[in-house]
Amino acid sequence: MKNSIVKSIYFLLVLALVYSCEKKEDGTPKGLVTFSPQPSYNNDTITFGIELQFESTGSNVGIEYEIYQGATLLLLDTLPATIIDPGTNHFAKTPVVQIGAKQEKFAGKTLLIWLDPQNKLTASAYANEASVDLWKKEYLVIPEN
Repeated sequence: MKNSIVKSIYFLLVLALVYSCEKKEDGTPKGLVTFSPQPSYNNDTITFGIELQFESTGSNVGIEYEIYQGATLLLLDTLPATIIDPGTNHFAKTPVVQIGAKQEKFAGKTLLIWLDPQNKLTASAYANEASVDLWKKEYLVIPEN
């Protein structure tokens, strides 16, 4: 009797673990998408990187980002993210990207960089507005001359 109760509890724990790890429809795990390093602007260039911390074991993925000036979409692109901790496969990181943005065109303007805007890789726990504003959006003010 005691052994069957332990087996039942073990089975339920395993079942809960399997179903608690949120995944995309194609089976890719979701997680927390963040900047790494944070966006910066220097010499007509926007620089940033992206990191994804999977809720469960992950794999190499492409992470989308968008750049806006006001409501105008300036750029939509995808960066390849590769696993950086081969032992556990819980972290993937992109190379640092450098995007040209001429100061004379954008001086004094504020650009929005938005990671994974469609929440394709963002777990539901991080998809609410407060979390998105905290982790996945960064406003970058381009300095005047």
